Amino acid sequence: MDNQMFQPAQPKAQTYWAAAPSSEIAEKILEKVRQYYLFLFMSGRLDLYEKVYQMYFGPALQGAQVSFTGQTGELVSITVNDFRNLIKRLISLVTSERPAFECRATNSDHKSMAQTILGQGLLDYYLREKKVEVYMQNATETAMLYAEGYMSVEWNATLGEPYAQDPQTGEVQTQGDIEVRYYSPLDMVKDPVQTDPFHSMWKVPIIWTNKYELAEKFPEWRDRIVSLSPQYDMFIDYSSNLLWETRQSMFGGFISDEIPLFVFYHEKCKTLPEGRMVWCLADGTTLVDAPLPYSEVPVYRISSGEWLGTPFGYTLAFDLMPVQEMADSLHSTICTNQNAFGVQNIYAQRGNGLEVTSIPGGMRLIEGNSEMPPTPLKLANTAPEIFNYLEMLKTCKDNLSGINAVAQGNPEREMAASAMALLQSMAIQFSMDLQGSYVRMFEDVGTAILDRLKTYATVPRVAAIAGKSNRQYMKEFIGADIEGINRVLVNQGNPMMNTTAGKVDAADKLLANPNIALTADQYLMVRATGKLEPLTEGPESELMLIRNENEMLQEGKLPQVLITDNPLLHLKEHAIVANSPEARMTPNVMQAYTTHIQSHLANWKGGLDPVTQAFLPPMDPDLANLLGIPVPPNPMLPGLPPGAPATGMDSPQGPNAGPGMQPPKPQGTPAQAPGMANPPKTPNMPAPPPGTAPQAALQ
Repeated sequence: MDNQMFQPAQPKAQTYWAAAPSSEIAEKILEKVRQYYLFLFMSGRLDLYEKVYQMYFGPALQGAQVSFTGQTGELVSITVNDFRNLIKRLISLVTSERPAFECRATNSDHKSMAQTILGQGLLDYYLREKKVEVYMQNATETAMLYAEGYMSVEWNATLGEPYAQDPQTGEVQTQGDIEVRYYSPLDMVKDPVQTDPFHSMWKVPIIWTNKYELAEKFPEWRDRIVSLSPQYDMFIDYSSNLLWETRQSMFGGFISDEIPLFVFYHEKCKTLPEGRMVWCLADGTTLVDAPLPYSEVPVYRISSGEWLGTPFGYTLAFDLMPVQEMADSLHSTICTNQNAFGVQNIYAQRGNGLEVTSIPGGMRLIEGNSEMPPTPLKLANTAPEIFNYLEMLKTCKDNLSGINAVAQGNPEREMAASAMALLQSMAIQFSMDLQGSYVRMFEDVGTAILDRLKTYATVPRVAAIAGKSNRQYMKEFIGADIEGINRVLVNQGNPMMNTTAGKVDAADKLLANPNIALTADQYLMVRATGKLEPLTEGPESELMLIRNENEMLQEGKLPQVLITDNPLLHLKEHAIVANSPEARMTPNVMQAYTTHIQSHLANWKGGLDPVTQAFLPPMDPDLANLLGIPVPPNPMLPGLPPGAPATGMDSPQGPNAGPGMQPPKPQGTPAQAPGMANPPKTPNMPAPPPGTAPQAALQ
């Protein structure tokens, strides 16, 4: 037996299905779609989605009316939809307040920081004007119902304003723009047996699109595209699923122009270094087969919770459904009893002469042989245990959802605003899984929007940017104007600030603080919006100015100084320049820094401005108070006690002499103030130690 290492037989390499050639890739994708729906059916998830849909929209599906069943319609079926009410309130707690987003720049220079301001304005524009925020709320509602929702952020070259025309073909070229969609788990095909929901190599969003519009984009396939039908059958091969049946039958025999477009995305990896994007139709036609045009798969997930060990989510709706079903059953029992016996019956002895026609209101007469007086039969009474259990079920739903009485708008007693804000914030904290996922999707979608603009917005375009004081202005930009932004971050902050009571409490505390100069307009804005921008806009703009000045000083340039600059803040922040060892070794940088600092001091304390060579008076005390700047100290000869003679460097003839300073009296003769008969004597100072310099003896 030789020492050669055993080599196991190598199996024949198999081609990865996602790397199949263009002629086969459409059928591979459609096979994955069929397998996905088979998994949903076999695992029971398809029925679960149907039940959630039916319970959430039940009253509308039932015609928004009470149902009467049984042989003669004696049974009453009624839905009191607390299920939808609690879920909507929970969604409102998470989405009613837009998170405080922040664009992060690659560098900290002024240009990059200025780009972040533009980026935040553009992101706000797309959230507001392009309805991106509405799609995010819809995705959140989908996640609450089906445990997960999705959003896609893509670039559509056919959107936007026209800017040019091809001279040969006459085709009009448009600017292109962001296109955002949201999806339910039924519209997002993925690997259903993977264990990590946050990392999926591929996804297939199903986009329901107008076939005539699609035919205009792909004229070479026009006849085939237009001939397609909605083909709902491929989605209900395994179950008469209510979601698809409703889509097909809600409008009777109306034939829709929408057809499913299957968009396959595969991330960049070793097998597919450039990724892959394929558009195909239900008949196997491949419309697009190209490398992935984005840095990542442009699909972003939000989940109400995680079903550990699976790629699917878990939602509070699954826990509330059995409780809601039992509550509906008890409500129906009470209504059935009241409906059957709500009209009173009267019992009387036979032959008492009482006529049925003499009993008004539709009551019925029951005659017997007993001599007892006429007595109503209280058959409409319902056992109190039923009502008690209904209350228990309501408490159970509140506990499961975390929506307390304050969050429902029904506080049990009068409460202070701070206490109500605390209780409401507790309801928000209970939904931290959903809120955290909402924030992550907000960050991903915001980053994707700016990334698409950076990459594809090569033609100047105009957006209506809202300033921090809600001042609208038009801004022309291209993608290069935001190239320094690499990420959008979201600051969740205190949940209390996401509540109306929390805003009111914060505004009241700001108003009561004597150290904060809060105007009536600012107070009302903080109270109405819950945002502190009205108070921080001024300081933030000044810090941005100082950052720009520091960059100029580091280049040896001299920024302009104004009398309204806060000298203490500027001096402190400009010290960053001098703290750099490289700057201290650069003469022109230190010259600019020193001159700029001296100019700030001259504008504040008064003196010779090294830039203008003009002698400036001290800052006006009234102006200093209005700007919140400390009043400059009274001018005093440096290094001398009051009344001491000026000598040496402090003499008016010395280097510190200024215009208007009078020459000193002869040495030893103190200056006599007007009206003083006997001038003050110079105080006797203690003798300095031997060897002390003459100038030091005067300090």
